[in-house]
Amino acid sequence: MSNIHEIQGYVLTLDKIIHLTRVFEANKQEGSQFNVRMMDNVLLNLKFEDRATASLHRGLLVEALEKS
Repeated sequence: MSNIHEIQGYVLTLDKIIHLTRVFEANKQEGSQFNVRMMDNVLLNLKFEDRATASLHRGLLVEALEKS
């Protein structure tokens, strides 16, 4: 199984992910987002137009993590 996952132009190494937040409303009505914290204190703020799209992408990332 691949140990990488592509999302919004980022290629993530799955074994470097240490935390995912829930999906929440982004500041200033910029849609919905969730955050991915990686090793070495790298934080990615992944923003999407709507909550459904953000939830879908987060779910796919969680599935990839479970399979890795």
